[in-house]
Amino acid sequence: MSGLSRRAFLRGTWKPSPDVVDAAASGPVVIGPACLALNSVVCRSCAEHCEHHAIHFRLAPGGIAIPLVRAERCNACGVCVPICPTSAITLQATADSNLANEEAA
Repeated sequence: MSGLSRRAFLRGTWKPSPDVVDAAASGPVVIGPACLALNSVVCRSCAEHCEHHAIHFRLAPGGIAIPLVRAERCNACGVCVPICPTSAITLQATADSNLANEEAA
């Protein structure tokens, strides 16, 4: 939590470090920088609609909840993509999905 000051913590102006933001891009779902939650706006639409609980929010200093993707729970169903009000969520191809597509062909 480098760069975290008492003033930033109490005012809620602390921004997550790039390594925390990169954690949101794990697995088949990528949460981009346009995400409202990553910009200190309360929004948990994606987690509320995810039936597999693959997206969860971790509370960070300043009361900011950071979205994280649990890759082991995500089946890339895509329910979260149209729900996002800023279109910050995208699906990316993984090695497993590419292998499944090759076997089907």
